[in-house]
Amino acid sequence: MLICRNAHWKIIISWKECSASIRPYDLFARTPPPETIAKIRNEMARRYLGNIRKKPPVPVAQKFPHADPLALRLLKRMLAFDPKDRPSAEEALADPYFRSLSNVDREPSTHPISKLEFEFEQGKLAKDVRELIYREIRFIDNTDPTGIDPEGLP
Repeated sequence: MLICRNAHWKIIISWKECSASIRPYDLFARTPPPETIAKIRNEMARRYLGNIRKKPPVPVAQKFPHADPLALRLLKRMLAFDPKDRPSAEEALADPYFRSLSNVDREPSTHPISKLEFEFEQGKLAKDVRELIYREIRFIDNTDPTGIDPEGLP
């Protein structure tokens, strides 16, 4: 759920369901171009967007006149109609608006994971699985009535 509030904490945008998710774009963005509307899979949403009157974009700063310009820049990017035009979570967190919150010590490690972490995946899978099943059976039964050697299994 996305919530945007103005300086007086009045909720400007709040959506929880598919049909309401178009409203923020309706408030801020220009009418999406037909080629963008054509990419939408939901027929009702396509029909709704195809029938709304065409309009120019409303500047985000007009809705939030006292907001930080960096916050407005990020909000505008996040409200891009086409998902491919929106920033990823990583890109959004790298935005200058969050610069003061950045703490390199809190970031996850960027060091490559050692291959030893995945050593269990290195063996011959079929042979290893047979061996593990055989050991499990022997553990449960605690006897070996068959006298079968797991190495001799096909």
